[in-house]
Amino acid sequence: MRIYNVLINLFKRKDLSPIEMSRKTIKKMGYRLDGNDIYLKTYPNGRTMIWLSESGMKLKVYAGGYGESDFWPGPLLDQESLWRFIKEHEI
Repeated sequence: MRIYNVLINLFKRKDLSPIEMSRKTIKKMGYRLDGNDIYLKTYPNGRTMIWLSESGMKLKVYAGGYGESDFWPGPLLDQESLWRFIKEHEI
């Protein structure tokens, strides 16, 4: 019985917190970790940076000597909304 419980808990999927879910989504979108909860994606004509925190997410786009930023206040709950927000604001 004890071995059975160990095996069940070994393969059991744990629930992700909103910040962990956001990290996973951002990495799936092709961003690489560039510091403590800072993600970066470079393009030939610029780059997009994302800062995650408990209070929300800051997204900054740099292109051709110009930068623009936006902030999405927390909590970061919905994975689809997060994906859509990033796609609308990245290069």
